[in-house]
Amino acid sequence: MNANARQRAVETNAVVMEKRIRAPLRSHRSLPRLPREIFAATHNVRAKGAKLLEDTIKSLQPVTDPLDIAYIKAHFQPLTATATLLPQPSYVLADGSRYVPLDYFDQETDRDRFLARYIAKAHELQIEDAERSAPEQWEAFQTGIYGVCLRSVTPENIAVKEALVRDIERLIETPADSAAWRRELRSAVDALDALEMPFSPVYDRIAFGRPPTRDSHITAVRERFLQE
Repeated sequence: MNANARQRAVETNAVVMEKRIRAPLRSHRSLPRLPREIFAATHNVRAKGAKLLEDTIKSLQPVTDPLDIAYIKAHFQPLTATATLLPQPSYVLADGSRYVPLDYFDQETDRDRFLARYIAKAHELQIEDAERSAPEQWEAFQTGIYGVCLRSVTPENIAVKEALVRDIERLIETPADSAAWRRELRSAVDALDALEMPFSPVYDRIAFGRPPTRDSHITAVRERFLQE
């Protein structure tokens, strides 16, 4: 693909994503449906099961766009050795090189410890059915997907992200014209912003057929509800 064609592809993807992000913002009632769909399909493995997420990860194509490659090399590290107890790489480039989060070798390797840490944080955050979903979260963690979306990949942050997305969706489900409501929504959105990676410019925004939570739960919500 030459430079002009690649630029046209990037611009086309940007237009498509802009439409996807803004389409559900036409009314208060329609807004929550897209975020719940996004989160269920890419991050919240309770809704559809770890097997669906695993199949989705396996179906992804290698990263080829120069913008994505530049992002990955700036925010991730190459994996040069086999790490049998750690998650799969978060990205694989066309040349076969594998990239993992900067905290990759500090991530939890023991399943029982992962479950205990996730469940403890989930209980603290009043996440329902934590014991049932914990094994599925472990399986999702093993795919490397949380390395794509979290700045620090820990069982606690996985639970925190789930709770923040829950809170944002709850608030935009019944928007209120009050300063207290906006403060609560802003606090949840800002916390999710601090927790999440920027995501790659093109690949992460089309690979799953829907925008990432940074677009749906942070950018779009700020634009729709939190403009000064």
